[in-house]
Amino acid sequence: MSTGVPTSSSDDPETSSFDAAVFDSAVRHCFEKIDRLVERLHRYPLEAVALAMGAYLQQVFGFLLEEGICAGEEIREYLRDFESGIFEPKS
Repeated sequence: MSTGVPTSSSDDPETSSFDAAVFDSAVRHCFEKIDRLVERLHRYPLEAVALAMGAYLQQVFGFLLEEGICAGEEIREYLRDFESGIFEPKS
């Protein structure tokens, strides 16, 4: 799965690895925050939470596309990875 790590315009490997480390840390932090939020949503039906999160992701992906942060094919790759993580058995 593509991590979506922004590529650095610099050829300096130290700068690139630092950017990746900062990005990875931000992803972990966001995941922890979302996990805590989901814990507070336990009173809602799981299907409602899933639909609301899906609608939110649509907005986020739309923003990424509009702002030129991701290309359409990158978003399709995210969605394919997302789908395969759900339907394909784990090894």
